[in-house]
Amino acid sequence: PWGDSWEPGFCNSQDAERGDARPRPVGSFPEDVSVYGVADLAGGVSEWVRGDVPHRVDRGWLRGGSWNSHPQQARICSRTTAPRGTRGGTIGFRLVSER
Repeated sequence: PWGDSWEPGFCNSQDAERGDARPRPVGSFPEDVSVYGVADLAGGVSEWVRGDVPHRVDRGWLRGGSWNSHPQQARICSRTTAPRGTRGGTIGFRLVSER
């Protein structure tokens, strides 16, 4: 969310110098705000998104990295698949509200 280079202290990550990596409250990293004002795009949880995985009806898409992801996977544009219904401390979804 901040450009082309990885800044480990800008989000909740394994490399952030704020203690052990674990889920943090929303807004804990004020630098983690995009130019469009969207906060917490990195270091939260990988998020379930809509869409079919080609040839795999048993799997769903996860986008973005979580608080314990390697920097290359922590980007919001990273994606992976998982069995539908998978749960865990690194997987969730984003709530959106129109103002």
